[in-house]
Amino acid sequence: MKTGDTSVADRRSQTRDLIDKLLAERKELLALLFDSSSPEPDPKSMERERLKEFCEILVDYIAAGHFGLYQRIAEGAERRTAVLAVAEQVYPRIESITHAAVAFNDECETNDYEPNGEIINKLSELVENLSTRFELEDRVIEGMLKS
Repeated sequence: MKTGDTSVADRRSQTRDLIDKLLAERKELLALLFDSSSPEPDPKSMERERLKEFCEILVDYIAAGHFGLYQRIAEGAERRTAVLAVAEQVYPRIESITHAAVAFNDECETNDYEPNGEIINKLSELVENLSTRFELEDRVIEGMLKS
């Protein structure tokens, strides 16, 4: 295999590893949310320790995307035009959701992870935003895997 081919293969392998890490963090985040839910999903059922664990996984998930997939795009390391086109469309919304997730984590940390009414309302809103983020990320991931 030529050096250029190896380089492309290495980049593809690294991309796949980044995607796998992001999806593993997402899966863990969703599992915790579902596990914390009652038969009728209600964020009010979240307990302090679950909220703290949720925030830890949330930060790991956000970091996996930010310092993994999106860093390549932001640094100009991504060359595939199809991926760049999708990223250009969805990244502003992903970034907005990232800021909301970090703010949520900071607020929980400030309140010692006490799941009060305001936090629970913000958790509900965050879960909706995360659902949107998952859909947008899937578009970027699909582009990366196809190219």
